[in-house]
Amino acid sequence: VGRYIEAVERAGLADNTIFIVTSDHGDMQMEHRQTFKMTPYDASVSVPMVIYDPRRKRTPPVVVDNPTQLIDLFPTVLELAGISRSLWPSNVVEGRSLLPLLESGDSARDHWANRTFDRTFVVSQFHGMNIAMSWFLIVKKLPQTNSTYKLVQYGTGKEVLPQLFE
Repeated sequence: VGRYIEAVERAGLADNTIFIVTSDHGDMQMEHRQTFKMTPYDASVSVPMVIYDPRRKRTPPVVVDNPTQLIDLFPTVLELAGISRSLWPSNVVEGRSLLPLLESGDSARDHWANRTFDRTFVVSQFHGMNIAMSWFLIVKKLPQTNSTYKLVQYGTGKEVLPQLFE
């Protein structure tokens, strides 16, 4: 990452470049005596992500612990690039811009509730090679536990209502 940033700086583009670094969640590496990506443990579903926009320097940096998804990157990049929401392809943008959280952090969670960024849970689903390996989970931050635990609900996937699009 450092060499990439240095190359962008040498090219004179650092002040006009948004850096987004994330990773694949990898597999369990025998954590909880499990392998691969077939469980809802944090080692499998949590990934690091760093977003740095030189135009929005903050001291100290904002740490966001709210549930997010990779589909949130596209609307975040659109908003950081200054592209008006009216120009977004609304029929294909399912994610939500993370910019409100990047600007205010988790401390502003209640302020954004039911407004711009009201996601308190993330839904994920996995269908394994057999029915015994299939799972459906809802990960929800539990503020009363100081984010030490998360709620994982197993099910069939039928709990989520069908989504309707124009």
